[in-house]
Amino acid sequence: VEAKSIVNAVKKREVYRPFAGTVMAEHADE
Repeated sequence: VEAKSIVNAVKKREVYRPFAGTVMAEHADE
C-alpha cells in the first residue's frame, strides 16, 4: 500500500487508473 501511494505521487496518476501491470513492469528492476 505504501509503495502504491509513493508511485501514484511520483507518477501523478489519477486514483482511478489501474497501476499494477504497467508500473510493476516499468519498475520491476528497482
